[in-house]
Amino acid sequence: MIRSQNFWLVALFLSKFGDLNKANKSVPPQEVGGTLWKDAYQYFFNDLGEGRTTSSFEHSLKNARDAFDSHLKKSTRIGWKDLRGRAAILPKEALYVFKKYKNVERNDLWKEIQLSVLKTKNNNSLKTEQIASPSSKNPNWVRQELILALDLYFDLDQGQMHRSNEKVIALSDLLRKLSVHKHIPDIKKFRNPSGVARRLGNFKAMDSGYTGDGLSNSGKLAKIIFDEFRMHRGRLKEEAELIKQIANKAVEGKLAEPAVSYTSSKEQEFKYNYHKNLELNPLTFRVKKQSINNSELITCFLCKMNSQDVYGTLGSDLMELHYVGNIDETSLTSGFNPEDFILVCPNCHKLLDTYYAIITYDDLKNILSSK
Repeated sequence: MIRSQNFWLVALFLSKFGDLNKANKSVPPQEVGGTLWKDAYQYFFNDLGEGRTTSSFEHSLKNARDAFDSHLKKSTRIGWKDLRGRAAILPKEALYVFKKYKNVERNDLWKEIQLSVLKTKNNNSLKTEQIASPSSKNPNWVRQELILALDLYFDLDQGQMHRSNEKVIALSDLLRKLSVHKHIPDIKKFRNPSGVARRLGNFKAMDSGYTGDGLSNSGKLAKIIFDEFRMHRGRLKEEAELIKQIANKAVEGKLAEPAVSYTSSKEQEFKYNYHKNLELNPLTFRVKKQSINNSELITCFLCKMNSQDVYGTLGSDLMELHYVGNIDETSLTSGFNPEDFILVCPNCHKLLDTYYAIITYDDLKNILSSK
C-alpha cells in the first residue's frame, strides 16, 4: 500500500524528535503520550491505517521512520543505509516531505500533524493556539531563557546559586514576564526561584571549573548554549542585556517603530546590536547553510557576485549572514527562521550596516538592479 504525504509527515516527526531515556534507549516523542514505540504507532492508527492490519501498520510506520533516520544528523537511531553506508534514497513522497519540513520547529510540525492528520482526536490545544504537552509538565527552556540563566550563572559565586538569592529571585521574575510561552500548565512552579536554582545547578554539571557534581538531565539545548558562550562571556552579557531590554519594553508597551536614522535613536541602537548578535550566532549560520543549495552559499543575494568566480577556492566561505526579519517582542517567542536571513558579500553587508534603518535590503537590491 502506498504511503501518503501525511504518513511520511508523521514518520519524519517520529524520526526527528524521538529521544533517549535514562537507560540510553530510544523512545518516541512525548507528544504521542507513550514511552513505547508500539504505543506511538498505535496513536496514529485510526487516522493513517487505511485498511492495514494493526501489525502491518506498525511495521510500515516504523520502516518509514527508519528511512528518515539516516538523513538526520541528530537522530538517535542509525536508520536505513545502502551498501556503501550512505543514507538510503527516499521515495518521492518522502523526499518531498523531508525537503519541506526538515527545518520546521517542533511545535509547528506537531501542529501541522494535528491539523492535517489527527482528525479523529480532540485537539483542545489548538483552541488556545498552543501545542500542549500530553502531561502537565511546564514547557522546556528556550534559548532566550537559557542565555539569561547562563549570564547569571557566570555572575554568581557557586555558593550563591540558591532559591533565596535576590538575583535568582529577580531572574525568576523576569523569566515569568518574558511571555515566550503561551501555554503554562503549572504557573506556580513555572520558572520559580527553585527552578532557576536547578537550572544553575545544571550549568555546574557542564562547567569543568566546578569541582562538585552539579545537576544532570539539563537537556540538549542547555549544553549547546553553554558551549556557545562559555568562552565568549562578553557576547553572552551583551545578548542577555538586549533580551532584557526588548522584554522590558514589550512589557511596558513602549517598543517603538523604526526611526528614520538609527544614529539618533537609542531604540535603533539596541536593535542594531541585537541584529548583529543574531548574525554572529554560529548555530544560525549552520542552520541557514543547511537550508540552501551550494550555489547560494557562494552567491551574494543582492549583487549576485559569485565569490568562487572572483577568488577561486579562496572565496568558498566569503559570504556573510544578514538578518532581514523583524525585531520586536515576537522575536523572543519565534526563535530564528532561516528565511529571516540572507547571504551577502562583505561589500553589500557593510553598506547595509552603515545605513541600517535608512535603506533596506530591498532598496539596495533595486539600486543594484537599475545599474
